[in-house]
Order: sequence, then C-alpha cells, then structure tokens
Amino acid sequence: MKLVMWKLHYKSIKVLFTHLIVFTLFYLFYELNSYLRYPFLRVGDAWFDRKFDDTYQVLNSAKCYATIGRSIYDQITCSYLYGSPLLDVINLIGVSPMNVNFVGELFLYINIMIFTFISVRAYNKFGIKRILLCVLIFISPPFHYLIERGNFDTLIILMLLISCIFISRGKLIFGSIFLGIASAIKFYTLPVLLVYLLYLKFSKSKHLKFHLAIGIITGLIVFRDYLHIRGILGSGTGGYGGTFGLKSIALYANHLSTYFNTTLVFLVTILIFTLVIFVILFKFSLRKPRFHALDSFSYVIQLVFGLQIVICYLITINNDYRLSILGIFLSALLIRSPMNSGLERNILIFGLIAMWLSYPSWILQVLGDISLVIAIFLIINSILRAQFKPRVNNYSNDSFE
Repeated sequence: MKLVMWKLHYKSIKVLFTHLIVFTLFYLFYELNSYLRYPFLRVGDAWFDRKFDDTYQVLNSAKCYATIGRSIYDQITCSYLYGSPLLDVINLIGVSPMNVNFVGELFLYINIMIFTFISVRAYNKFGIKRILLCVLIFISPPFHYLIERGNFDTLIILMLLISCIFISRGKLIFGSIFLGIASAIKFYTLPVLLVYLLYLKFSKSKHLKFHLAIGIITGLIVFRDYLHIRGILGSGTGGYGGTFGLKSIALYANHLSTYFNTTLVFLVTILIFTLVIFVILFKFSLRKPRFHALDSFSYVIQLVFGLQIVICYLITINNDYRLSILGIFLSALLIRSPMNSGLERNILIFGLIAMWLSYPSWILQVLGDISLVIAIFLIINSILRAQFKPRVNNYSNDSFE
C-alpha cells in the first residue's frame, strides 16, 4: 500500500513539475518577445507598438459608458463595437483605464495557462512530438497579436473552453450559459450557441426549455446592442495586409487592380464557396445524424472551436488574431487524434501554414490565406463527418472517432 501511495505521489509531483516547466518556458518566450518588441511581427511589418492597446480601448469605452450610457454606440471619439454587458461588468468591479497593465498581464497568464494545459496533455498522451507541435501553434503570430494587444478575445476563448468542460461532463445548461456569456460579450459566438441549441433539440436533451430561454435572452441582448453599432462589423481587414476571412480574395483583387470591383468579386467568392459546401454536403446522408455523446473534452473543443473559426471566417470579422481560435482547434486535434487519417494530417498541415503566414508577411500572406481557406473546407468536412454518415463509406478513419 505504501509503495502504491508513493508511486501516486511521485506521479503527481512529476505532472506538476512538467506543468511548471512548460508554463515557465511559454512565459519566458512571451516576456522576451515583449522585451525585444516582437521581432517576428516586425519582420513582416506587422507590429505597431500597441502593447495592451485593445485592453485600454475597451477599458476607456467602459469609462465613457459609465457617463453617457448606450450613447457610446453613437460616438466617434469613444466608440464601442461589441456587447454592453462587458462594459457593465467592468464598471461593476471598478476596473479603469489605469488598470490596463494589470488586465493585460492577466490575459497573458490566462493564455499561458491554456497553452500549458493543452501542451502537457498532448505530451502525456502522445509524447514529445505532440508537445513540440503544440508549441509551434502557441508561439505563432495570431497569439503574438492576442497577447501583445491584450485583446478581449482571450476572454472569449476562456468562456468557450469553460463551456466545453461543462458540456463534456454532461452539465449542458452551464455549457449554454457560458456560450451565452461569450455571445453577449462578442457577437460572433452567437451562431455557435444557436448550433448548440439545435444539437440539443434534435438529440432530445433534457431541460430544453431552459436552454431555449438562455438562447432567447442572449439573442435579445446581442441584437439590442448590434442594431446600435455605427458601421458594419466584418470588414475583412484591419488595413491592407490584415486581411482575414472570405472577403480576402476580393481585397487582394482590388489591391492588384482597381479594375476588380470588391463587392462583385466578393459575391463571386461567396457563390464559389457555397458551391463547394454543397459538394461537401452531398457526400453525407444528412437525414441520419449520429449525435455522438459529447463526453470527450477534446472532441467538444474540436466541435465548438471548429464551428467558431468557420463562422468568423464566413462573416469576415477581422483581424488575424482571430486565428488563435484555429490554434485552439488544432491543439485539440493534437490531444485527441493519433493522426491516422489523411484528413486530420491535412487539417494540421494547412492549419499550421495559415497560423504562421496568414498575417502581414508580404507575399507569404497570400500563401497563408490560401492555406486558410483550404483548412476551413477541411474543418467543415471533419465536423460533418463527426455527425453524419457518408453516402459511400470510403473513409478508413473518422477524425472525431
């Protein structure tokens, strides 16, 4: 008995020590990056010396919101583009623009804890190669942007991960609640919540009325705020070079020559994209969904973050730090799959190329954006394979099984 207890104690210490080492290495990497002023981003002319700038903008918006209320959506000098509940919470807990460094550093620690948790899990399950691939994902440019600017998308990623934990443990109502919170903060998560509600409906889950109530309340909050926003979200670019999403091809074409009308090329792109999706859908028997039990944490992450990156891509909501969502999807693939199928390997290959090149990296960005659209098609295919049987059973492995 004492020997067994000692082995368990030793194993616990070893796991804790591994987490500590990985956390420290990630922390030192990003602290060194900050000290050297993000050299990799400067190589691609993609750095603007904006440390925790997004954090400051949101905190400053909260300060304005405390004075002028919902008129903030009509302002130019103190404008805000997302959900007012976040501003309410910021003012409730008394965080001001003077606390920008504290909040920015907090986001840094949250990200590194997420990196550490997933990386160590990949190492424990599949060995050293997987943790190296995780590191390759988590030190890529989208995470540089996310951390350097202190973007509140860190909070969205955290909410999505918490919802995945609850869903995988059968706490489906809490999964709805955290998806609802994420949607109320930044609107692009609302479609994920709606798809989740559809899943619960067709899988005949319990307490469906509570889930629907959460969805309705969240939807009303989102549309209340969205309808007051000046301008249109999802321009597809944060300035030329910051292209992201389905509109990227139109922006490239217009940059090449003004002869190409951005709107027209965008519509053609949508048409082609839709046709490809129909071809993919035709491969599956949609009348007989499998409705797998959502009992695997990594499986749920793949579904939730896979849907989220596809939605962000389709609505072309900028900018390149949104690819951090793709990074979490890829890392979930690394902790779940033995990579025996071609689909899984291709998602990882094209996803990694997109993570490293789909940012202002001169001509290489074109390669990154092409890889991204291929990765998006592959992710859509993998999500469908998780829930629907193929019309012709010619797959040797299922990416989610």
